[in-house]
Amino acid sequence: MIFFQLLVLTSQLVGIVGVSLIGVWMGRYLGGFAWDGSSQQFNLHPLLMTIGLIFLYGEAILSYRVFRNSKKIYIKCLHGFLHLLAFVCAVVGLKAVFDNHNHENLSNMYSLHSWVGLSTVILFGLQLLIGCLSFLFPGLPQSVKASYLPTDRKSVV
Repeated sequence: MIFFQLLVLTSQLVGIVGVSLIGVWMGRYLGGFAWDGSSQQFNLHPLLMTIGLIFLYGEAILSYRVFRNSKKIYIKCLHGFLHLLAFVCAVVGLKAVFDNHNHENLSNMYSLHSWVGLSTVILFGLQLLIGCLSFLFPGLPQSVKASYLPTDRKSVV
């Protein structure tokens, strides 16, 4: 148990340091942040993607292990909320880069990074929607929930 707690603490520190370093890099060395279509708006893209798709996504996954002795409904709500927050960060990060490209008269979706990134956010959104419908809302037959659970567990990693 001590080893697990040490691993969780290490993952938290690595995540916070990573987000902080990207924030400093974008904020101090690449001109800061803005929401005006400029390159400062583009700087929000790597920061928000790191916060959403790396840090908060990891936090959502860890929530089931860290709080395993808590009431299951609370863990589900925390897990879903962290995923939702991660998705919002990713969508705002995409909006920032699209606005910047449109402002600078650059084409959108011109690289493999663009297509893989957009596909990732779309699949993440679908996973979030299906997960919420499957596990947070009552009335769904237990057999459907049980059949979807392995897919939910495998698709997060």
